[in-house]
Amino acid sequence: MKAMRLKAPGTALELETVPDPVPGPGEAVARVLACGAGLTIHHARAGRLKIETPRILGHEITAEIVAVGAGVTDLKAGDAVTAYFYLTCGECHWCRIDRETLCDRFAGYVGRQVDGGYAEFIRLPARSFLKLPPGLDWRAHPAEVGVICDAIATPIKVIRKARLTPADTVARFGAGGALGAHMLPVARWAHARRIIAVDVAPSKFSLCQEAGADATVDASQGRVAEQLLELTGGAGIDVAVDFVSSASTLEAAFAALGKGGRLVTLGGSGR
Repeated sequence: MKAMRLKAPGTALELETVPDPVPGPGEAVARVLACGAGLTIHHARAGRLKIETPRILGHEITAEIVAVGAGVTDLKAGDAVTAYFYLTCGECHWCRIDRETLCDRFAGYVGRQVDGGYAEFIRLPARSFLKLPPGLDWRAHPAEVGVICDAIATPIKVIRKARLTPADTVARFGAGGALGAHMLPVARWAHARRIIAVDVAPSKFSLCQEAGADATVDASQGRVAEQLLELTGGAGIDVAVDFVSSASTLEAAFAALGKGGRLVTLGGSGR
């Protein structure tokens, strides 16, 4: 098969011909229709994440099962799937209580510890493939479907961690970024009372408003916490979601929290 492989950190991906994967016991192989390029891909390629090379990157896939290994009963050829980023056992205490990222036998990530989706085919443990619901037109829109497991799943996890309710005002830091643009409609889907988009680029505010923001805060001139307090009549925000996670954004988000406020941070500058 054809595959794009990273030979060494900081280098370009190289198109190569490699052996077609064959499923072992408990595994499945899928034909890849599309694979996204999230920030983790760029971190891995640049060497900011630990990764053994050569490696086929990519985890945001839309794919179709073509073969299953011995013992696999819940997948069959023709099933439409995406992939779960984390390689977990599915059996330990943490997996059973829905905190699988703390898995006792955590084996890493798709596209980092095992080969990923920048190839014609991908082989994974069968439990790592997630069947797509019938309502998604994955054949017509494979790229859009492929990013759901990251760009939509992450905001959904965030609003759950934040315990977002219909009574809450939420401020989204870095709202004009790709993940931020998905966070806004997810917050609207969760019936947040008010959604405030915070970004350093005012040119992105029209996109933020189209995505569901009720108000915007220009962070390029500072006074972010003050602007948020003014927009809430001094009460402060109930939920701050910070996908930038720099010292300045975290401090502003914390300072703008009202009574009982929650701050969720995802990402970070390494500090």
